[in-house]
Amino acid sequence: MRQVSLCLGIRENRGLITEILLAMKKRGFGANRWNGLGGKIDLEKGDKDVFDSAIRESQEEACIVPKNLEKVAIIDFYFPGDKKKNDQQVHIFVFNEWDGEPEETEEMKPEWFLVESIPYL
Repeated sequence: MRQVSLCLGIRENRGLITEILLAMKKRGFGANRWNGLGGKIDLEKGDKDVFDSAIRESQEEACIVPKNLEKVAIIDFYFPGDKKKNDQQVHIFVFNEWDGEPEETEEMKPEWFLVESIPYL
């Protein structure tokens, strides 16, 4: 099962999450959907684990460097009948500190959402 990362930037007020950073995926798996930042481990780019991929992918997809990743979940996704074997174990992280400002890239367009306005659909 492929190991991948998914990162969600958060803003807090008095200990409560008020905003979440999502990004519109422009191409590839998940295209035309709001998503977190992240992706698969890439040994050729120096990733040793999902923490490394989380940081690298956040830089590549939104021009930010998460500073305090906290793993909050692991979710297994299965794609029955998929001959490519794209089953994934997704390691989900949140962060509330980062370097840089989220910027649009060729792959993603980041945007902050109020928690009550998350675009679930």
